[in-house]
Amino acid sequence: MASPRADWSPSPDTPSSPCDALIVVPPPSPSDTNPPLGPAILATAAARGGFRVEVLDLNILLLRRFARQADRAGPTLGDHGKDRSGVSAAARWLFTQTGLYDTPPLHLPDTADPVAGMHYPLEAVTAAVSGAVGSWREWLEQQLRACCDRPPTMVGVSLMGPSQVFVGLLVLRVAKAIWPGTTTVLGGSHVTLLADEIERDQRRSVLADLMLTGHCEDDFVTTLADLDPPGVQRPPAPAPDRPEGPFEYLPTFSERQLAHCGPSPRHCSRSR
Repeated sequence: MASPRADWSPSPDTPSSPCDALIVVPPPSPSDTNPPLGPAILATAAARGGFRVEVLDLNILLLRRFARQADRAGPTLGDHGKDRSGVSAAARWLFTQTGLYDTPPLHLPDTADPVAGMHYPLEAVTAAVSGAVGSWREWLEQQLRACCDRPPTMVGVSLMGPSQVFVGLLVLRVAKAIWPGTTTVLGGSHVTLLADEIERDQRRSVLADLMLTGHCEDDFVTTLADLDPPGVQRPPAPAPDRPEGPFEYLPTFSERQLAHCGPSPRHCSRSR
């Protein structure tokens, strides 16, 4: 099984920052080339509670690698004029790395890709993840450590769809290995959809320490506060734009996250 290549890495001048929580977006994302909005909204909620959250968008890194294979030049991000051939090549490459094509799927809907839909028993998926940890660990550890200058209180994986499960579980494995005291969390729309099934099946409880489902901004900040170790010094929370108003769904994209998107301002928009 091939390991991730060095050209997945961010540029050397990518800024780093301390973080209380790290949210990782695994590839390939069902939203293709769009920056992850949900984690960016969680970052806003956390900042208002005085916590620093960094978002590691592994999907962007993968797309940057395969953008060179596009049939025509174009921006990496955005729905209009996106690099469709690069997106397709990235997904095909990653699905091949899972090794799951050699395993019979539980079922296969017409025209479906069994790996994209993760149509496999849990044992097959976790076995594939265990077999891949060795080849992926160095690169994933490099990306995780580059985001946080100390072990974060929480590492979350945001899953929008089944295509992200393989790398998402790899991230959780590596995060626990390098930061044993860090709490791992699964969230996102895919986890929300399967929440009842996950809770009923005790085998799935070993995948992460916690699950946060639905619109979990308040639960996310409460969990961070509950897990917050004593004695940690952090800057005071910034004053919200509208202190007396309700929470607004405004995303926060950090300088480090935007640095992955390339130098052109058309690739990403900075929001706050």
